[in-house]
Amino acid sequence: MKKFFIIMGLAGILFMGCSRETDETAIETLITDVYSDLFSIEDDYQKPEGDSVASSQKKDYAFVFWWRELQDVSRNINISIDGDSAFVTITKELTGIMHRYPSDTWPPDDSILIDKPKDFQDNATRYVVLKRNGNPRIHRGWRIVAVSGAKILSPTRPFWIDSVKIVSKDSSLIYTAKDPLELVNIDSIMKIERLGEATISVYTSPDSVKVCVFVHTRGYKRVHRYRIMENEPGVYCGRWCASPMEGRRRLGIDVLTYETIFNDSTGYEGEGWIIPYESTGE
Repeated sequence: MKKFFIIMGLAGILFMGCSRETDETAIETLITDVYSDLFSIEDDYQKPEGDSVASSQKKDYAFVFWWRELQDVSRNINISIDGDSAFVTITKELTGIMHRYPSDTWPPDDSILIDKPKDFQDNATRYVVLKRNGNPRIHRGWRIVAVSGAKILSPTRPFWIDSVKIVSKDSSLIYTAKDPLELVNIDSIMKIERLGEATISVYTSPDSVKVCVFVHTRGYKRVHRYRIMENEPGVYCGRWCASPMEGRRRLGIDVLTYETIFNDSTGYEGEGWIIPYESTGE
């Protein structure tokens, strides 16, 4: 009998602990844990292997190996609940060091590469809409019904991204994003077969500002980053391959000024877009 009361007491404590979950904590858990691969952007800042930018204008340096070291993330999740609906604004301030290893020669001589770093700061914003119409025992019934992408901005920059266009290899998908903060029903986000190939075009203004455009895409183990090139003034095109893993994923567009990478004396200037999509089975 004594063991019975002990077990019942422990069960009561566990039940009380579970019942302390609030609407806000349930929503935050959905965003930060359950859908982390869709909403997290921190691993886009990890050190990629063997990535580089070769100067196309034959000035400054002939080659720069670069990567960002993320040192601090300040995150704010603002949740506004109205009845059975919730609107969430997620903001992040990401700061750290942009490591740059320039070389005057191509190919570079590894023995003489010296780091010439710059501080960086990016400010990210995105939106989420939820409805409380699910199983009340799971996240108190809250379900994500609409999401935006994310816009990531340095404090200053002399350019902006106008739009991003994605066309699948068989042209069955033609998708254009003009505002990454536009809310889209989560069941209506862009869909492409896993490992599906597409052409991606990024349009920037003004076209007099030279920029370097990179694509971030999810592989099996990490995020891969590669550069796409300018086809005509202000238009940068390249190939994109969707994630090999099924599910909701994210595509990153990462644009830095040419001077950010190749000039020692200028500061960090960039803009990024995150576009949500679903990688489907064949």
